[in-house]
Amino acid sequence: MATLLVIEDEDVLGKHIRRALQKRGHQVLLATTAGEGERMFAAEAPQLVLLDLRLPDASGLEVLARLRARQPDACVIMMTAYATVEDAVEAIKLGARDYLQKPLHMDDLRHTVARALEER
Repeated sequence: MATLLVIEDEDVLGKHIRRALQKRGHQVLLATTAGEGERMFAAEAPQLVLLDLRLPDASGLEVLARLRARQPDACVIMMTAYATVEDAVEAIKLGARDYLQKPLHMDDLRHTVARALEER
């Protein structure tokens, strides 16, 4: 299956996402800060990134732009509890594949990830 990177500062949620996706056979890397996530992205070249919009050390939109600058075809799905139309539009303009609102429903998350990987 695929290598996925989850960049999520809420430890419990990040681990819950990792477990849900590992059950589908994916290798899931977990980062709790933008800096850590960007280092893992550079080192591991994951097929898909799940990226929180608000991180303690950077905006998810800034991280999205940097990831896409490093790898223009990077597949990134944004996640947020603070959804606004403006943020969603900006994320899509920056190249996000999708935009999920928290609280996440794991079935929806698994479906979105599977669809994104199939389309890659």
